[in-house]
Amino acid sequence: MYIIYAIVYRMKRDFPGVLRVHFAGIGGIGMSALARMLYSCGKEITGSDRETSNLIESLVSEGISVKISPEKQEIPEGTELLIHTIALSETDPVLLLAKELNIPVMSYPEALGQLSSDYTTVAVSGTHGKTTTTAMISDSLIQAGLDPTVIVGSVMNSLKSNFRLGKSKFLIVEACEYKRSFLHLNPDILIITNIEEDHLDYYKDLSDIQKAFSELVQKIPDTGYVVCNPNLKNVSAVLSDIKAQIVDYSKYKSPDLPLPGEHNKENAKTAIATSEVLGLVSIETSKTLEKFQGTWRRFQIRGSLKKGSVLIDDYAHHPQAISETLKGIKEKYPTKKIRAVFQPHLFSRTIDFFQEFAEALQTADSVLIAPIYAAREVSDGSISSMNLAKEINRMGTEAFSVERLSDVKSWIVEKDSTDSIIISMGAGDISSVSDELVSEGVVVLYSNTES
Repeated sequence: MYIIYAIVYRMKRDFPGVLRVHFAGIGGIGMSALARMLYSCGKEITGSDRETSNLIESLVSEGISVKISPEKQEIPEGTELLIHTIALSETDPVLLLAKELNIPVMSYPEALGQLSSDYTTVAVSGTHGKTTTTAMISDSLIQAGLDPTVIVGSVMNSLKSNFRLGKSKFLIVEACEYKRSFLHLNPDILIITNIEEDHLDYYKDLSDIQKAFSELVQKIPDTGYVVCNPNLKNVSAVLSDIKAQIVDYSKYKSPDLPLPGEHNKENAKTAIATSEVLGLVSIETSKTLEKFQGTWRRFQIRGSLKKGSVLIDDYAHHPQAISETLKGIKEKYPTKKIRAVFQPHLFSRTIDFFQEFAEALQTADSVLIAPIYAAREVSDGSISSMNLAKEINRMGTEAFSVERLSDVKSWIVEKDSTDSIIISMGAGDISSVSDELVSEGVVVLYSNTES
């Protein structure tokens, strides 16, 4: 009981005198996890967002009040702290209202960083693989009895949640590089899975991204560790003048995993190396990872269509992630044809990686490009899903595009066959398609991640 009280005390100390916290954009994966964390520690939590989701419905079922308003997000009376998603601009009405009402405001990265200072923090960073690696490390520590607090960028199948409140000093958290968010964290152990060009709507180029990682590396104390593959060119460049000890995860052996793909083997090596740093025995961590249940939208096998196609849903939205995911399908289903549905995320990213997307999708036997998910951007008319489909066709792979997300369902049903694997990929709302197919009974739901 003392440990639980100590955790509650830490939370109150971090936000002194604050009881009522409002989350603007509570439906985000990180925001919802942080809301759960504060709610578990005795704070009165409210939230708002522009549309509902499964995550929001889960929060409401747990007792958190959430108001959905597409146009205007209000701040409940009595709010003492506003925490907001970094997707909001500084001129967003809810932030201006908070300023008018003299309510203290923190971004999600700022709030998470403040909380992390009270823990022995294991931060998982990198362009790809953060979520799976975070989940693997978390499962390993939980099974070993280290009882960590966990904030992960997806729903872990083993936890049925994106958050776990532990009673120990350990915090395992996913560290996002977008807008240099991870620089608010205070890690004792930093994992770098890889570094590649991404988020070029914010960063100037790869060098700018590496500069941010370099700043994060410099925050690790000389008693800490950086777990990475120092032989990777883009990673080695951020390790100069490092104070912490470097642990090379590439020297470790990957166990036999339920998930396919070389990228997941690298994730597993990283988890084993990190667990060993924390005093766990590698062979025991390997045994845990051999039973790894995966996370939501990371090679998530949804079920089987009526003619026999396996339907998979995945978060891949960067060319390298798409390439690795499709290679993983080839590895797991070597005799099957791959039918890929891809929803580009952001107009700017589609332009920045136009050729790379077309090349990555060549591994598929046929491709459907869904409408570009705009998120925080407005189209200037210079790029469309049709442009990308034409380029994929030009390079030799059959490709089509549709103007509405609702048209994706009929394409999937049309491509259903005994010799096909169908995968939907993207960071937008493409997962709603497989959700609908499951709810309509078109897809027979599997009870786990294995077919």
